[in-house]
Amino acid sequence: MIRILISDRLGERRLKQRDLVRKSGVDKNVVNEYFNEWTDRVNLEYLNAICNALECKLTDVLWREEDGPAPPRKDGLLPKQPRGKNKDR
Repeated sequence: MIRILISDRLGERRLKQRDLVRKSGVDKNVVNEYFNEWTDRVNLEYLNAICNALECKLTDVLWREEDGPAPPRKDGLLPKQPRGKNKDR
């Protein structure tokens, strides 16, 4: 399973989703879907813009769970646990 760790990166920087929308130019609905891990597909241009806005590498926002547990956040908190699929979507 691939995890999207954007919520962890925002938490480390004490940023909100709207800050990422402003910095990256990515639509707020896309940022929200990535933040909550509600998507099955990602757009590489969006990921590039998000990485540029957060000044991080792609491996800082995407993680393959088969490689082991997600890396700990730099602020010392544990990574958030994956949520189940939203059945209403």
